[in-house]
Amino acid sequence: MNSTKSMNLVEEKEIDYGPVKWSDVRDFLSFSAGTSGFILYLLISVIVSLLQLGCSYVLAYWAKLPFEEQQKGKYPWFLFGVTVAFFVFSILRALIGVCIINKSA
Repeated sequence: MNSTKSMNLVEEKEIDYGPVKWSDVRDFLSFSAGTSGFILYLLISVIVSLLQLGCSYVLAYWAKLPFEEQQKGKYPWFLFGVTVAFFVFSILRALIGVCIINKSA
């Protein structure tokens, strides 16, 4: 094969530099779970934030009780339950976020 043109197997890409606009983010997210997935992610983020505050609130409430009341077994279990729920929802939020980004990309 005698070709006078050399074949360039790697094509040059045109790169557009500039600020990321809201329309770019909207287009990026539209390829994933859409608005419902984004709303689900925001809802779970709010739940995680409330559970994080809940852990602090339960611990503060438990600490200010009289010593005899602190010794009851219900408070450690309640704190354990709120903490486990916080971890579960945190992992769920991370998984949903990764799924949205992977599907969009």
